[in-house]
Amino acid sequence: MTVDRIMISLKERAKLWQSTSTTLVEMESHAVGDVAQSFSLPFLAIRCVTDTSTQSMPDFTQFTDEFGAIQPSRVTRYLGRHPGKLASLMKLGAGVKKASVNLSNFGVSLVSVASGGMETGRETV
Repeated sequence: MTVDRIMISLKERAKLWQSTSTTLVEMESHAVGDVAQSFSLPFLAIRCVTDTSTQSMPDFTQFTDEFGAIQPSRVTRYLGRHPGKLASLMKLGAGVKKASVNLSNFGVSLVSVASGGMETGRETV
Protein backbone atom coordinates (compact mmCIF):
# COMPACT_ATOMS: atom_id res chain seq x y z
CA MET A 1 0.00 0.00 0.00
CA THR A 2 1.25 3.47 -0.81
CA VAL A 3 0.62 6.35 1.58
CA ASP A 4 1.43 10.04 1.32
CA ARG A 5 3.41 10.39 4.56
CA ILE A 6 5.63 8.51 6.99
CA MET A 7 3.61 6.29 9.30
CA ILE A 8 5.29 7.43 12.52
CA SER A 9 3.33 6.05 15.45
CA LEU A 10 2.57 2.46 16.32
CA LYS A 11 -1.06 3.46 16.84
CA GLU A 12 -1.21 4.88 13.32
CA ARG A 13 0.36 1.73 11.85
CA ALA A 14 -2.03 -0.54 13.78
CA LYS A 15 -5.04 1.49 12.64
CA LEU A 16 -3.94 1.20 9.00
CA TRP A 17 -3.44 -2.56 9.33
CA GLN A 18 -6.83 -3.02 11.01
CA SER A 19 -8.61 -1.09 8.26
CA THR A 20 -6.75 -2.59 5.27
CA SER A 21 -4.88 -5.76 6.39
CA THR A 22 -1.95 -4.49 4.34
CA THR A 23 1.40 -6.13 4.99
CA LEU A 24 3.64 -3.43 3.52
CA VAL A 25 3.43 0.35 3.45
CA GLU A 26 5.64 2.66 1.43
CA MET A 27 5.50 6.23 0.23
CA GLU A 28 7.35 6.85 -2.99
CA SER A 29 6.47 4.27 -5.66
CA HIS A 30 2.99 5.46 -6.47
CA ALA A 31 4.10 9.07 -6.99
CA VAL A 32 7.04 8.03 -9.17
CA GLY A 33 4.77 5.68 -11.12
CA ASP A 34 2.31 8.51 -11.73
CA VAL A 35 5.09 10.67 -13.18
CA ALA A 36 6.31 7.82 -15.38
CA GLN A 37 2.77 7.20 -16.60
CA SER A 38 2.27 10.89 -17.42
CA PHE A 39 5.30 10.61 -19.76
CA SER A 40 4.20 7.20 -21.11
CA LEU A 41 7.30 5.58 -19.62
CA PRO A 42 7.43 2.00 -18.32
CA PHE A 43 7.78 1.74 -14.57
CA LEU A 44 8.74 -1.02 -12.14
CA ALA A 45 9.19 -0.52 -8.39
CA ILE A 46 11.49 -2.80 -6.40
CA ARG A 47 11.43 -2.08 -2.68
CA CYS A 48 13.20 -3.33 0.43
CA VAL A 49 11.69 -3.18 3.90
CA THR A 50 13.69 -1.11 6.39
CA ASP A 51 11.45 -1.27 9.45
CA THR A 52 8.69 -3.39 10.91
CA SER A 53 5.15 -2.54 11.88
CA THR A 54 6.18 -2.74 15.55
CA GLN A 55 8.86 -0.03 15.26
CA SER A 56 7.85 3.55 15.95
CA MET A 57 9.47 6.16 13.74
CA PRO A 58 10.69 9.65 14.49
CA ASP A 59 9.48 12.50 12.31
CA PHE A 60 12.36 12.52 9.83
CA THR A 61 11.57 16.00 8.55
CA GLN A 62 13.27 17.35 11.66
CA PHE A 63 16.54 15.70 10.55
CA THR A 64 16.60 16.87 6.93
CA ASP A 65 17.43 20.00 5.00
CA GLU A 66 15.20 21.54 2.31
CA PHE A 67 16.44 18.93 -0.18
CA GLY A 68 15.64 15.95 2.07
CA ALA A 69 19.28 15.18 2.96
CA ILE A 70 19.88 13.96 6.52
CA GLN A 71 21.79 16.53 8.59
CA PRO A 72 23.91 14.73 11.23
CA SER A 73 23.89 17.79 13.52
CA ARG A 74 20.08 17.65 13.66
CA VAL A 75 20.16 13.95 14.53
CA THR A 76 22.71 14.69 17.26
CA ARG A 77 20.51 17.45 18.73
CA TYR A 78 17.49 15.13 18.63
CA LEU A 79 19.39 12.40 20.47
CA GLY A 80 20.62 14.96 23.01
CA ARG A 81 16.99 15.78 23.79
CA HIS A 82 15.75 12.16 23.48
CA PRO A 83 18.60 9.82 24.49
CA GLY A 84 16.17 6.94 24.94
CA LYS A 85 15.57 6.94 21.16
CA LEU A 86 19.15 5.92 20.33
CA ALA A 87 18.41 2.19 20.35
CA SER A 88 15.41 2.54 18.02
CA LEU A 89 17.40 4.73 15.60
CA MET A 90 20.25 2.21 15.63
CA LYS A 91 17.76 -0.61 14.92
CA LEU A 92 16.31 1.40 12.05
CA GLY A 93 19.83 2.08 10.74
CA ALA A 94 20.58 -1.64 10.82
CA GLY A 95 17.36 -2.27 8.87
CA VAL A 96 18.35 0.33 6.28
CA LYS A 97 21.80 -1.24 5.93
CA LYS A 98 20.34 -4.73 5.52
CA ALA A 99 17.80 -3.47 2.97
CA SER A 100 20.57 -1.73 1.02
CA VAL A 101 22.63 -4.93 0.85
CA ASN A 102 19.59 -6.96 -0.22
CA LEU A 103 18.64 -4.43 -2.88
CA SER A 104 22.22 -4.34 -4.17
CA ASN A 105 22.37 -8.13 -4.33
CA PHE A 106 19.05 -8.21 -6.18
CA GLY A 107 20.31 -5.59 -8.64
CA VAL A 108 23.45 -7.61 -9.35
CA SER A 109 21.35 -10.74 -9.89
CA LEU A 110 18.93 -8.89 -12.15
CA VAL A 111 21.75 -7.51 -14.29
CA SER A 112 23.31 -10.96 -14.46
CA VAL A 113 20.08 -12.59 -15.60
CA ALA A 114 19.33 -9.77 -18.06
CA SER A 115 22.77 -10.17 -19.60
CA GLY A 116 22.50 -13.92 -20.00
CA GLY A 117 24.21 -15.03 -16.81
CA MET A 118 27.25 -12.77 -17.10
CA GLU A 119 29.83 -13.26 -14.34
CA THR A 120 29.53 -10.39 -11.85
CA GLY A 121 32.11 -11.29 -9.24
CA ARG A 122 29.41 -13.02 -7.24
CA GLU A 123 27.75 -16.34 -7.85
CA THR A 124 26.37 -16.42 -11.39
CA VAL A 125 22.57 -16.62 -11.42
